[in-house]
Amino acid sequence: MTAVSELPHIDATSLRRERPHRAAVEAPPLGVGFLLTWLSCCAVYLAAVQALAEKPPGVIGVLTAAVLSIGYGAAWAGLAAFIARQLSAKVYASEPGEWLLAILGARLAVEVAVQFIPAWLLASPQGVLAAATSFFLVLPLLSRSLPPLWKAVIATMLLLYAAPLTAIALRDVLGLSLGPLAALAPWLEQVRFPVILIALILAAAIEAWRKTRRTALHWLGVLAWIWTLVLGAFI
Repeated sequence: MTAVSELPHIDATSLRRERPHRAAVEAPPLGVGFLLTWLSCCAVYLAAVQALAEKPPGVIGVLTAAVLSIGYGAAWAGLAAFIARQLSAKVYASEPGEWLLAILGARLAVEVAVQFIPAWLLASPQGVLAAATSFFLVLPLLSRSLPPLWKAVIATMLLLYAAPLTAIALRDVLGLSLGPLAALAPWLEQVRFPVILIALILAAAIEAWRKTRRTALHWLGVLAWIWTLVLGAFI
């Protein structure tokens, strides 16, 4: 007993390896690599449009696809950059516009992908797109580094996408009678794009007034959403 009692005491907590804290660093500026990725993504979108076209598009169709490819290419390039930075050994600070650009890229990828699925296999492509967009919009809200201003914007976007989908699911799948709330779903779908557009412009204007320092990828994300929403209203 004496020999055992004389053994040195070992604190178990000292044996635990603490994970080193890696401070987030500012992402490097966009370079030629991002531009080449953008152009490549534009070419991918144009190839997808050509594959989905039932007949050769005219001049107007070609010009429309070329204009849309700018937004699609930017979103997909932003998604690729976002994923590459998340997998990098360094920890990069993700700005709100980077989240928006990645979400838009993922949404547009789902939008193009569902076009290749036969109609008999997919009953509601718009429902799938709204569900996917809602899921993507939840992810940045889980980030502690997202500023309150942009959390409010993204939460508004999530509400406008998820609320109509939830109302339709409660009515058609569960057979619940929503009463006056049943008219809320189509109304939210009608005001979705204008409200999101106004929210993005107001948030960008507030940050410009506050002289908040943002990277080019942040502003590209905001502009890509505005570009897509405006073109979607006319095309």
